Amino acid sequence: MRRPEAAELNTGGADAGERLARRSAEILERWEARVRQELPSAAGQNRLVLRDHLPVFLDGLARQLSGRAPESDGSFASACGEEHGEQRAQATDYSLEDVIFEYQILRETIFTCLEVEGPLSSADRDVVLSTIDRATCEAVSRYVDAQRQAQRQSEEQYRAILDGVRDYGIMTLDREGCITTWNPGAQRMTGYPAEEVLGHYFAVLFTPADAESGGPERELAIASAQGWAENERWHARRDGGRYWASGVTRALHDEDGNLRGFSKVMRDMTDRRRLEEELEQRAAELAAADRHKDQFLAMLGHELRNPLGAITYALHILDEVGSPDLRAVRQRAVMGRQVGHLSRLVEDLLDLSRIARGKLELRKEIVDLATIAANAVQTARPLIDARQHQIEIELPEGDADDRLCLDADAARIEQVLTNLLHNAAKYTEPGGRIRLTVAREGAEAVIRVSDTGVGLEPDMLERVFDLFTQVEDSTERSRGGLGVGLTLVRQIVEMHGGRVTARSAGPDRGSEFIVRLPACRRRSGLRTTAADRGKALVC
Repeated sequence: MRRPEAAELNTGGADAGERLARRSAEILERWEARVRQELPSAAGQNRLVLRDHLPVFLDGLARQLSGRAPESDGSFASACGEEHGEQRAQATDYSLEDVIFEYQILRETIFTCLEVEGPLSSADRDVVLSTIDRATCEAVSRYVDAQRQAQRQSEEQYRAILDGVRDYGIMTLDREGCITTWNPGAQRMTGYPAEEVLGHYFAVLFTPADAESGGPERELAIASAQGWAENERWHARRDGGRYWASGVTRALHDEDGNLRGFSKVMRDMTDRRRLEEELEQRAAELAAADRHKDQFLAMLGHELRNPLGAITYALHILDEVGSPDLRAVRQRAVMGRQVGHLSRLVEDLLDLSRIARGKLELRKEIVDLATIAANAVQTARPLIDARQHQIEIELPEGDADDRLCLDADAARIEQVLTNLLHNAAKYTEPGGRIRLTVAREGAEAVIRVSDTGVGLEPDMLERVFDLFTQVEDSTERSRGGLGVGLTLVRQIVEMHGGRVTARSAGPDRGSEFIVRLPACRRRSGLRTTAADRGKALVC
């Protein structure tokens, strides 16, 4: 089965395969205890047959969940079901329903144990369900085949076995593919009563398009050649509707190895298939909405840039003309600051649009981080002074040949620091304190911007970097924010191979943003001209 794309949100936390590997022993213990408690036929047995096969089954499932095995490689599940079904068919007082019930308990136990650490993604749940269904179908098929061979003279007992199963459609075919037995599960699934299908070619199960393209013949040919054929597709109901089913068609041979017919086991998976289609449609809708958002941001930024340019030029002319009126001077200063603020917002929107479309290019060179930090403070100084904050700056010590350097786009790193300082100034009450420190820690340059402001709730420490996220819904806009600055910080830092995190002791206890970037070091005595930068630095 094709697994859903990444657009389906993965809410599972840790990798499901790693969870399963860690909890395999717990799953085995809890599964065995529940089987012995709830299955009378298993209560007095010294050992459970399926228990012997589950370590290999769980290991294979863990590898498939972690992507360490091909998605189509379910041989471990087929082998488990094959051996289990054959062995159980030889046991006394062990019905086909008991075989199926063991797998139902296994499915519930796996989900219970894995979801202790958080819900699984729909894709991971699908892998677990499909793999257990595959093993179940193999076990049922083998069980039926073994019972058929062992009890060919007792047709009534054989039919009772089939009639007791309602969740799976089970049938047998002769060598030409005509239906010879038909259980109630098959009737419930397809809508066809036994009297209407017995003796008829099993193409009645196929949609008209699949039947016309030779689907039934291909399925029997594959089963004849390799002993079995897996199938998962849309099937036709008696009323003209369709249902999605997965199953196994297995070749049956007599004692001399001659083909005498086929057994077919199916399970209705329509609900899961519908859910997959809904998720696929939702993923496509989300992708389209994301594209429209990017287009809107680009259009908005360009539309705002032109009038802001005209306003900026007009203010420049007014400043040149000058005016003795002190009030007019102050008003022009206010307008200048606000236009500057709007210009930065527009540039942030345009940068986000460029990043989303892969259009933002970094112009990297070897740069001095202390110089960049000083420039960022100068850029943010008007807002810091306007809010009467105290700012402390701690830069790394070192001579000209031992500066803390980055292989980076200087303008973009300055943009990161300016955005962090603006964020600290906006969310700190007037008269608060802001601290900027730059230091080397191992092979990394570490920048910390802390404040004594409004702080962050624990659930906001990661979400604060999401686009349009607002820390305080009621006051965000009054503080001059659109929720794009920190998103841009994270994007630019990650483009430089770094990472950014947020810390806070809680509301009203301040915040700290930490940027980590790969550092470079100048070699003493070597020039750092553009031609020599690659030789003069160790990164």
